[in-house]
Amino acid sequence: MKLFGKERESLRIRKVQATRAVYVRPGNVEEQEVEIKLQTEDGERLDLRLRTREVRQLILDLNDSYEAINPPLSRGRNAAGWQGMDDR
Repeated sequence: MKLFGKERESLRIRKVQATRAVYVRPGNVEEQEVEIKLQTEDGERLDLRLRTREVRQLILDLNDSYEAINPPLSRGRNAAGWQGMDDR
């Protein structure tokens, strides 16, 4: 993939910022998008605009990845189970 004028396999991200924006399109159709701003270790910036349904899936995927490394200690009143195996 060519990004920022260089062939890249992956980017090291140093800073992430997200904002929510509402855009009004012609015909009074409202479309919601989330803007995600990424800054690489090299100082390059990448702005992504995603529709809310893509953001929802991204959050779910990131949450699963994060919990694989850092399992939650508890969820509410019940002990956290791993892959559906609760300690009840």
